[in-house]
Amino acid sequence: MCRLMVMGLGNILLSDEGAGIHLLSELKNHDLPIGTELVDAGTAGMNLLYLMEGVERLVIVDSICTDAEAGAIYRLTLQDIYECPPRLSISFHQISLLDVLSQGIYLGKLPTALVIYGIQPKSLDWGVELSNEVKARLPKLAELVCRELWTLASS
Repeated sequence: MCRLMVMGLGNILLSDEGAGIHLLSELKNHDLPIGTELVDAGTAGMNLLYLMEGVERLVIVDSICTDAEAGAIYRLTLQDIYECPPRLSISFHQISLLDVLSQGIYLGKLPTALVIYGIQPKSLDWGVELSNEVKARLPKLAELVCRELWTLASS
């Protein structure tokens, strides 16, 4: 059986920036494929590469900043990331997710299958609570991630 992982990224002290971490709690209430690992990667930066080691199929969840309304959900592949316009910020962390994935490609350390789900934040202010808009979308995001996991598990 393949090794599956959901990696939640974000800083839970900056309200919606922590959506990826909050999603992990939501996923605990869902039926996940056997062997799925839920990892709170916080703002690990380049250490994400070590967390990915040995993972065959990975779903990353993070906040992404676009011009969309708060709570908008995106599904991105590695190819999509490289085709993003420069003004699209994939990560609010010190080192962007794009930088980490670029190094992973260079080092040959990326999982065989990698999908990124992002959610548009409303607030990046200090606080541990999600905005109402993002909180209301977490169940839908969890449903999409679960569906992705079952697809990855069967491929």
